[in-house]
Amino acid sequence: MIDVRLDNTTFFAGGTICGTVACGSSEECKLIRAATLSAEWRTEGRGWKNKAAVSQVTLYFDQIQQSAQQPVTFSLDLPQEGPITYNGKLMRVIWEVRVDLDKRPVEKSALDQFADFLKYDSGEDKRPALPFVVLPR
Repeated sequence: MIDVRLDNTTFFAGGTICGTVACGSSEECKLIRAATLSAEWRTEGRGWKNKAAVSQVTLYFDQIQQSAQQPVTFSLDLPQEGPITYNGKLMRVIWEVRVDLDKRPVEKSALDQFADFLKYDSGEDKRPALPFVVLPR
């Protein structure tokens, strides 16, 4: 449906992430009201779990419609103080660009609504993610 690409996968702390957003077909684009892209980091492994969104940009309907013809550029600023990407034995710091889509409501049958109600929610973040690396400056 929506294609997000980063210009690079390695950035320095305090740098800027640049990329493009394109929508596959104009029919699919009509269902999207807005797309919010955010630069986020999170920890995995032993110890305290932590996460934070450090920068975000929202593309609205007219920009998304435009992306069906030509990709729209975006940029997200990274903090100077980090954290930097880390991949240790006990802990990892992972950076990702996450995508939130605000879609127009679509009429669902009662059976589909009931099936959605029964779905198990593991609490896992299911938003599309593009991983990248942050290095010290």
